Amino acid sequence: MPLTHSKISFKLILCDAAQADSASGKLHMLGAGWTVTSSPTAPHAVALMIQVPWDRANQELPVRVELLTQDGQALTIPGPTGPQPIISEIKLEVGRPPGIAPGSTLNTAFAVNVAALPLSPG
Repeated sequence: MPLTHSKISFKLILCDAAQADSASGKLHMLGAGWTVTSSPTAPHAVALMIQVPWDRANQELPVRVELLTQDGQALTIPGPTGPQPIISEIKLEVGRPPGIAPGSTLNTAFAVNVAALPLSPG
């Protein structure tokens, strides 16, 4: 019988700066919640608040944040070896704290601080 899993949910928030505290599960943000920026962009951050279901605890979970165009294609910027996609990847594992009730949702956070990007307007 195949193993079935509950879905992981997340909230993605654009902000001026962010820091994830893995010990407490807290996400510290400055200037959070914007959706429009100038070009080139100012330094900024992508903050993720991730909710992991009970049955997905203690498993390695891949997280990938990628900047895409409106057509879903990878957006690239000039790099030393040619065009480079804007991607950040980690493998996340959330443990079950002692005493937590079975079936509880486990929260964790992830933040990517991004330098100014030379993006074209529009």
